[in-house]
Amino acid sequence: MLEVIIALSLAILLGNILAHKIRITPAIMLIFMGLVLALIPVHAMHEVREVGLPPHVILEIFLPVMLFWETRNTSWREVRARLRGILLSGTVLVIFTAFVIAWVLHTFMGIYMWHVALIIGVALAPTDAVAVAT
Repeated sequence: MLEVIIALSLAILLGNILAHKIRITPAIMLIFMGLVLALIPVHAMHEVREVGLPPHVILEIFLPVMLFWETRNTSWREVRARLRGILLSGTVLVIFTAFVIAWVLHTFMGIYMWHVALIIGVALAPTDAVAVAT
């Protein structure tokens, strides 16, 4: 488990440093760093068979910290200047994304009941403050 924590910490550190060096959003670089870590063979990590966190840990620890950080660093002047885009991405785009996901699930994945596909689409569609900020 210590190997996993060290690997994740180094990936976050290197991802942030590289993102600032090549001037892209750190979130995009961290996605690529996560993909690189996912490609490390499991047999290369000794005694690590399964790594996972209970969902309540994410919801009670990590998500509030990320949302708090974004609210502390939000400029109200910038919010007023970009209110139209924020409202469109927070309402219209979320509804559109929910219906597109439901359509894909219904058409290509074999979920025949629209209400089930739409519930999955609604669960996957919402954006949060961290996603909008990046």
